[in-house]
Amino acid sequence: MATITAQLKLDSAAGSLLTSVLAIDDTATLTKLGTTDGLEDTTGLARKTFAAATETQLLAAASYTDTKAHKLYIKNTDTGSSTQVEITLGTIGGSKSLGFLDPDDWAFLPWQGTEDINVKCTSATTQVEWMLIFE
Repeated sequence: MATITAQLKLDSAAGSLLTSVLAIDDTATLTKLGTTDGLEDTTGLARKTFAAATETQLLAAASYTDTKAHKLYIKNTDTGSSTQVEITLGTIGGSKSLGFLDPDDWAFLPWQGTEDINVKCTSATTQVEWMLIFE
C-alpha cells in the first residue's frame, strides 16, 4: 500500500493578513474514499502549453471512477505577471469556473470524478503542470 502525504503551510507576519501571526502547517495522508488504504495510481507529472483563450479538457471524468477521493495538483508555471489559468468543471461550453491561477500559483484539489476538468489560459505560451493521484 502506498503512503502519500500532502502538506500545506501558510505563514504571515502579524499585521500582514491578520492582526496576529498566522502559522498553519497541516499534513494529510491521501487515502481512498472511506478507507485507510492509500491512493496508489497517478497520471504522472505532466506539462503542456495550451492555446490562449480556448477552454481545453485536461481530465475526462469518463476515464475515472465516479465518487472517489481523487486529488489534483495543478500549477501555472509562468513567472511573468500577466498570464492566468482558469480552471473549469463540466462540459466545455457549459462548464463552471472553479477559479484562476496567477503565474507561479498552484492548487491541490479533491475531485470526485463526476465532472470534466478543463483549463483556459490567457496566453498561448502558458505552460500548465498537473498530476492526478486517483483510485
